Amino acid sequence: MQSLDHFDPAHFDATGLDPVEAAPVDAAQYPSEQADAKQKREFNKLQKRLRREVGNAIIDYQMINEGDRVMVCLSGGKL
Repeated sequence: MQSLDHFDPAHFDATGLDPVEAAPVDAAQYPSEQADAKQKREFNKLQKRLRREVGNAIIDYQMINEGDRVMVCLSGGKL
């Protein structure tokens, strides 16, 4: 949306919304953004599933019990 310094009342319709910004987005217009969003959703789903499965395995096979000490190691990885 434009700043108030460049406000043009003729640019807005009766609802007060910018008709260009209020127009529905054509999905085919941004295929790479859609692909990125889908990839992110799929990654999040995988991450959630792995957490759930690891948690279930820890419980089912009693891998961690009351009083156990757990060491967590993190790596920044390589780019």
